[in-house]
Amino acid sequence: MRIFKYLPPDRIDVILILNQNIRFTQPHYLNDTFEAIPYLSGIDTAEKIDDLFDKEIPKIINGQDILNNFSIQLQEVVKANPDIDPNAIIDIIKTVEPDKLLSTLVKPFLKSMNLQPANDDLVEKFREGFQNKLGILSLTQRNDNLLMWAHYTQGDTGFVIEFNHSGDLLKNRKSSIACLNEISEVRYREERPELYLFKTLTPNQEWIEALAADVFSTKGLSWEYEQELRVVKGLQECSCVNESLGIFLYHFDAAEISNIYMGMKIGSAIEERIKGVLSESRYGHIGLFKAFQSSKEYRMDFRKLI
Repeated sequence: MRIFKYLPPDRIDVILILNQNIRFTQPHYLNDTFEAIPYLSGIDTAEKIDDLFDKEIPKIINGQDILNNFSIQLQEVVKANPDIDPNAIIDIIKTVEPDKLLSTLVKPFLKSMNLQPANDDLVEKFREGFQNKLGILSLTQRNDNLLMWAHYTQGDTGFVIEFNHSGDLLKNRKSSIACLNEISEVRYREERPELYLFKTLTPNQEWIEALAADVFSTKGLSWEYEQELRVVKGLQECSCVNESLGIFLYHFDAAEISNIYMGMKIGSAIEERIKGVLSESRYGHIGLFKAFQSSKEYRMDFRKLI
């Protein structure tokens, strides 16, 4: 699988890349409003709630123990109110099965609870939690996507870097979450990842990994054209160069760059700057290409310059 990063022609981007630094961006700075935000869909799945009331609660509730405890309390009430017939009250209570009462009254309520206020609060908590902990490097599988060139290289005036797997840039061996240890493909769906309230109260490693895989690797269908790949790293692995702007850079090895592709409209000054740096011995292995319009089709061709 080939791996590419589209970049604009800004002087700072050219300098950073040629000095082997690249930004890992916090989710809320990315251009998707829904980035890394699940939605709170309920207390738990309908199946889990059914199991709770139909299997687990009957095991916990012992009707006779409840009745005995109630009888003790009732004796105190009768002492203060001698006109009350305790036996009549106990006969009524005996007809009530607590587990069925809970299942009838509480289970439908839990399934239909409106969690929108809690969902809004959850969004803020996710934003705050990721803000100072995780950064995302957005990559793609193609270097000839016309929309990507238009959107991310300022109208074909920038360039594309092709990376390889020779170093640690595309890995995250320090993460305890397995799905974040390697580069991953983004999935595109109509709905955001689901989150259930009960799970947030009693998280386990399996649930954390499944949620992380969903949250960091899922986007809306509108973004499908990007064919995005992602690397997630803890910001503690990066250097903070501007705390007020939240800019964190990761230093990678020169060997991790395979090729550079310049846009059809790249400025001559930037083109010469790139050519000059690639003449250095540390970059002797990197191929340099420039994009040109196809003579017939709506596509671009690349010609090798170095």
